[in-house]
Parts: sequence; structure tokens; C-alpha cells
Amino acid sequence: MVFFFWVFCLMRILFAISILSFLALLWAAMAITRRIRASHKRESSSTPTQPEFGQYLFSAAKDANSPSSQDPSANRRWHASQSHTDSYNKAISANRG
Repeated sequence: MVFFFWVFCLMRILFAISILSFLALLWAAMAITRRIRASHKRESSSTPTQPEFGQYLFSAAKDANSPSSQDPSANRRWHASQSHTDSYNKAISANRG
């Protein structure tokens, strides 16, 4: 009879441990979810690392008007392999200079 009492007590202790473990796991999952959501909100609210195309055009026009710029395609930041615009840029440079 005493044996069954000890088994019953151990089963209750194991059940309590399993419930506490489940609650700890649930708490950790919620904390990770909140952390991920907060980092996504920070990333979306921060300024973009690449300039917008309008900003790029404005800076290119400002650089082209400066007397120190020799080749307008030298400071191109968008795509390095735009060979179809190279001839157009050379024609514009020839007309200016």
C-alpha cells in the first residue's frame, strides 16, 4: 500500500514537471516571436540602403553640372554592365565638351 502511495506522489511530481516544462517552452516561443516581429518592424522603418532612382537621377544631374566631372558614366552606381548606354553617354559627353 505504501508503494502505491509513493508511485502516486512521483506521478504527480512528474506531471507538474511536464506542465512547467511546457509553460517554459511556450514562454520561449512567444519571446522569440516578439523578438522577430520587433526586428522586422525596425528593418521596415529604417531608411533603405540603396538610394531611390529619383535620388540617383538628381545626384547624377548635379554631378554632371559640376566642372570637375569628365565622364558622366564614371560614377554610375546602378548597374556596372550597361553597355547599351555607354555609347549614349559618350555621345552626350562629346556634345558637351
